[in-house]
Order: sequence, then structure tokens, then C-alpha cells
Amino acid sequence: MGAALALRDQTSKPARLGILLGNASYSLYLTHAFVMIGYARLLKTSAIGSVNQVFIVPLVILVAVAIGVLTHLLVEQPLLAVVQRLIRRSSRILPIDIAPPA
Repeated sequence: MGAALALRDQTSKPARLGILLGNASYSLYLTHAFVMIGYARLLKTSAIGSVNQVFIVPLVILVAVAIGVLTHLLVEQPLLAVVQRLIRRSSRILPIDIAPPA
């Protein structure tokens, strides 16, 4: 993780992918459990459970990462933008330095 901080060229595709995954890490953390629950249900209710999982597990990981990144882009970023606008708006309305009552 610390190696990513030393990237000189942050415009290359691998660097941008790393930055995106880092930014989406909280969404990944929140959504991967739902993917795993779906995968567990598929294992119990379909023929996937009887197949060697060596090739399926990487696909499940890719699905979990894709859902986490999409959640970051479609939910987390817009919500953060709304919150930032509200904070900026409220800081213009209320004075920053409010003296406590004496």
C-alpha cells in the first residue's frame, strides 16, 4: 500500500486503477459480503457446487470488485458530493467562530 504513495506517474493506467481501487475500498468492504452470500446460495442451489471452484472463485472476486467499484462510482461519490455541498452551504450561512456563551 505504501508503494502506491511513491508512484511518480499517477496518470498511467495501472496507477489510475490502483487509485480507483483504493478510493473504492470502503464500498468494496461494504458490498463484498452480499456477493459472497449470493455465491454461497449458488453453491447450495445449483450445479456450480459440484464443479471445481478453482476457475469460479476468481470470477466471484472480479464480480465483488466490480460491484464495489460501481457502488463507489454510482452511490458513494454522489453522496459525498451532496454532503460536501451541504457543508459548504452551511459554512456560508453560519459564522465559523462562534464564541461560547459567557
